Amino acid sequence: MYIDENNIRSLDLNLLVALDALLRERSVTRAARRVGVGQPAMSHSLKRLRDFLSDPIFVRVGREMQVTPLAQQLEAPLRRWLAELRTVLNAPGPFEPATCERRFTLVTSDLLAVLLPTLVERMQEQAPNVRLVVRTPDADPVRALQSSGADLALAPPQAHAPGMCQRVVSRITWATFLAPGHRGLEDGELSLERWLQIPHITVDTASSGPSFVASAVASAGLQRHVGLVVPSFLVAPYVVARSEMLFTAPRELVGPIAQILGLCVVEPPLDLPEIPVLELWPERLHADPAHVWFRHLVAEAVAELGAGAQA
Repeated sequence: MYIDENNIRSLDLNLLVALDALLRERSVTRAARRVGVGQPAMSHSLKRLRDFLSDPIFVRVGREMQVTPLAQQLEAPLRRWLAELRTVLNAPGPFEPATCERRFTLVTSDLLAVLLPTLVERMQEQAPNVRLVVRTPDADPVRALQSSGADLALAPPQAHAPGMCQRVVSRITWATFLAPGHRGLEDGELSLERWLQIPHITVDTASSGPSFVASAVASAGLQRHVGLVVPSFLVAPYVVARSEMLFTAPRELVGPIAQILGLCVVEPPLDLPEIPVLELWPERLHADPAHVWFRHLVAEAVAELGAGAQA
């Protein structure tokens, strides 16, 4: 038997329910009673099934009705499929974080990982059985979501990708961090000339193209002195604390570490645009109640990080 795609599209789901009842009861009358329809309606469904499958489904042998080989072959798979369909279509109960035992995977750079203490604290309060896995993207967070099955990514602005949802959850600003008592400071301020002369620490990320700071310097027709390149944003503040170098980075994200190390924080003498922080997630998870809770929790942690930096 061959059923082409057009025939499958025209199949009425009610016919499958009727077929299941007929195979269970081996009787049109009892099948009609089981489904809650009249006997004529069930007889009509049986005729449509016979036409669709090109098979009699039942044949009379003496006083009994026996199923055909095709109907017998369909019986078990049809029963399993209808059971799975009922499970999927049944409206889920309200999501309860306290009883959730799901694992969530968050893709974020080490720069954004400073929000983890706040995020973990809130997760332990609301959902103590949830497990969190944090991964860093190789280069493209969208590709990381698509290839690894991760739940959510935090990333700077990028082109919209098919099958992905995104929203801005915060905006980060810039600051320059120096060691306490740095000789380049004058009355707590830093001139553009000194900012360009003092050795800068830069971060070599996996992303292609120049950084936001490098692009701003180049656009202004200027040239800065790069004294050290490190692989992580979280390394730079510790070097700043023990050197004459400076580090210009997002205030909201490096600020908490700078405060612990007692670093000086000044406004950069060059105009640097704010950076929107996006949440990215697969479209298939958009309406999932557990995922809605998780991405709201992450968004709140990011917003709290920004509010703390402005305080």
